[in-house]
Amino acid sequence: MPRATPQYKTGNANAAANGQANANDHDAMRRILVNLSSIFDVKLTEIKMALYYELLRDLGIEAVGVAAFEHMKYGKSFPVPSELRERVERITLLAQGDQTAHPVTE
Repeated sequence: MPRATPQYKTGNANAAANGQANANDHDAMRRILVNLSSIFDVKLTEIKMALYYELLRDLGIEAVGVAAFEHMKYGKSFPVPSELRERVERITLLAQGDQTAHPVTE
């Protein structure tokens, strides 16, 4: 059965890599963080959401969304940005067929 992963679509997929943000990216990150905060019962502030966006936008909002979804399934607490970055890296390696990448179930 296919896995249901929330979609966090934005405009230009290369915009984050080129340093170009748009309102869709901000809205998508907000939804990601609100979902995480609902699962882990954490209060979000505007400053926290802005910091997460700045620290993670180079990965692409879609990749962060997938990592956040995996974290909601397997994580034990609200993730710090480095935890989401690690999940994106592991998910990417696994998707590329790297057999040495650790599973994202911790």
